[in-house]
Amino acid sequence: MKDTIKDIADTVSRPHIMFYALPWLMVILVIGTVAQKEIGLYEAVRTYFSSWLIWFGPIPLPGTLATIAVIFVNLAFKFLFKSTWSMDKAGINITHLGVLVLIFGGLVTSISMKEGYMIIPEGHETAYVYGYDEANQEVMIHKPPIFTLPFTLTLNDFQRELHPATDIARAYRSDVIIKEENSEWPARIEMNKPLRFKGYTIFQSSFDEKEGVEVTVLSVVWNVGRLFPYFSTLIIALGMIWHIVMRLKAAGRRA
Repeated sequence: MKDTIKDIADTVSRPHIMFYALPWLMVILVIGTVAQKEIGLYEAVRTYFSSWLIWFGPIPLPGTLATIAVIFVNLAFKFLFKSTWSMDKAGINITHLGVLVLIFGGLVTSISMKEGYMIIPEGHETAYVYGYDEANQEVMIHKPPIFTLPFTLTLNDFQRELHPATDIARAYRSDVIIKEENSEWPARIEMNKPLRFKGYTIFQSSFDEKEGVEVTVLSVVWNVGRLFPYFSTLIIALGMIWHIVMRLKAAGRRA
């Protein structure tokens, strides 16, 4: 049994897997980026960046999620079965762990993230989030919402500032009322200053005007894995600091 586990670990942790997986991942990124010009951002993300398989005609090839999963398993087996566990090597191992946390967070985000748009005229209240029609460049409010928030937003006031002598918006913001069960309180959503509540991040995306009533367009993102990059960055930084300290101590002893 131990020999079988060792054989599996040796096979899965081989550097050849990373050698082929990383270039293929870069190829997908280049193809997906170039394809955005023809098929649009959302379709490119769905086809190339958020897929397990990519179909080139009748041929199925591993997509971004499958490729990242392979890289994660390869690194995980190398970390668990091939790492040298000592004080001198601890920094490298901690850094390795941070990379694993970062990749795992990316997979969690790709699988679980939900996003859409809210259209709220001034004085109106809603909890519905709609999809986006890339072909017609519009939010699909004529179709059923893709998900519903566990709270509602009422647009109290929409304000925008224009560049001098132009009709181009320099900044815009939405003053909203958040309502949840029997409680309500005000909040402001501005460009580069989103509202974060109950795991949802709500950005000021755009605006419109219909029949003299100002309408705000809000982008809504629900991302379980949004904290993983922060945790992984901290772990990687600690690992690098540990490794540098150990190297300096070793250099001091040789001197």
